[in-house]
Amino acid sequence: MRLLIPRAANKRLQRTRHERASLLSCVGEPLKRNVGQLHLMGMDAEKERLSKRRFLISLSIALLLVLYPFQTETVPAWTVQFVDEVGAPWKEVTVEEYWRNSPLEYRENRQSLLTDNNGYVRFPRRTTRAPLIVRLIGPLVNAVHVHGYHRTYVGLIPIGNFFASDSTQFYLPGDTLPSKMKLICHRQELCK
Repeated sequence: MRLLIPRAANKRLQRTRHERASLLSCVGEPLKRNVGQLHLMGMDAEKERLSKRRFLISLSIALLLVLYPFQTETVPAWTVQFVDEVGAPWKEVTVEEYWRNSPLEYRENRQSLLTDNNGYVRFPRRTTRAPLIVRLIGPLVNAVHVHGYHRTYVGLIPIGNFFASDSTQFYLPGDTLPSKMKLICHRQELCK
């Protein structure tokens, strides 16, 4: 059995199909293109978000490296024996160590210790903590100071009526730190 459709309804159906095809060609194709572009734009947004995330991670790591205070050795541990002119040890003499890592520190550091019964005094290792930014800017700041000393140094000062027999009290990096220093007393009666 065949379904009979009136001629007017058939024309209307053809017109609807034609309108649908026309509508698809007018709206559908550009819509398909725009949907594809939206998809690409979504991918671009994802790439941009990942790019921003990488940038923020890289920036955080760079800031951490620039601001983290790294530790460096200013002066190694130093053990010195103080003796008199004949080589006898000086007992219970106060000796002051002074040191400064000039590019990183703005003040001189000091510590006083007493010699033991054998004339030895043991100063611990000295370290300085400073971030990379200070390590880069510190030498520039020190260069501006006309009367400032621009190198790392360490020295020993015997406290009292003593003076060293030679000029081995002041040392720069790379110098060998002495293990024995001869002290001469200004006034013998005050040094015993």
